[in-house]
Amino acid sequence: MSGSLASLPVSRDYDAFVRRPTGIVEQYTGHPVYRTDLSAAIESGDSWQLGLFLAHLLKREDKLAEGDEPAALQVLVTGRLNRDLDVGPVDFVAEKLARAGPTDDGGGLFLFPLEGEHPPENTGWDCRPVADAKDALRACLGEARANRLLEPAATALRAAPWPGRLWFAAGLGLACLLGGAFAVRQLPGTGDAARAPAPAGQSIMAVEIIPRDHEGCGAPLPIGPDVDRFDGMACAAIVSVRRDGEFWIMMSVSGAFLEYVDAQRYRLEHHGYASGGDWLVRRIDFPYWVRRPMTLEAEVTQLSLDGARILTARRSIEVHPGRVAE
Repeated sequence: MSGSLASLPVSRDYDAFVRRPTGIVEQYTGHPVYRTDLSAAIESGDSWQLGLFLAHLLKREDKLAEGDEPAALQVLVTGRLNRDLDVGPVDFVAEKLARAGPTDDGGGLFLFPLEGEHPPENTGWDCRPVADAKDALRACLGEARANRLLEPAATALRAAPWPGRLWFAAGLGLACLLGGAFAVRQLPGTGDAARAPAPAGQSIMAVEIIPRDHEGCGAPLPIGPDVDRFDGMACAAIVSVRRDGEFWIMMSVSGAFLEYVDAQRYRLEHHGYASGGDWLVRRIDFPYWVRRPMTLEAEVTQLSLDGARILTARRSIEVHPGRVAE
């Protein structure tokens, strides 16, 4: 809670809610583990489930404003969620809304279970009952984008899971803050042809950058081996290992912004295996608010059976968010 190292009473339930085979979040995000910071403790119950599920999917598409980041819309959410993504009733719906009070801008979206207690009218919130997670996403992002978000992550990007982190307000329900314009673009599928092993003599590592525009995150752009600069705003970088074997992957994003943020958020280390033609894929996010140049560093090392280094590939790419490629 509030950046501390202490776990909460619901931490075990939250972990089961995320991880396969019991959980549902990993199925749609590819992430099995998160650090989630709360503004207030959640002692018990399961009314946090719908709000957390929405937060995870919005985070996946870079549509979640976290901490002190500005938000285009405040969303208050309460409701249980089962494996079929149906929303179940919870207690104290009207009380949660009353305790939340008005939003900063006098508006806001309140999502609550269709079954069970409904809040009173004329609360100052846009109150919408939801029967399932798709209803909730539709209320936030529209029909088409809700459908795309609920495609399992394996069909959007065949990837090994990467660690994530969320921050949100909690205690009165669950407040999700939607950042930026409400537009989502789905990552393209990676079929068998796209996952073919790298030809002999080709680098073991492929790098892609996911660009950002006024609508949100776009489709990943391959960054050729001779390219060391990317002009334009970027959501994230993806490194793919193109051979079978055991590998160590390290990625980082650096720049002047590290003076006032948690540097560990922009560093990633992963030890994993690629086999059967599937690529080993890792992703790291860029700080979306930074307009000064940043540097993406990536290194992939192939290991032998005894752990010795066999082959290492490195990339260093300057990202210039303040410029747009011609």
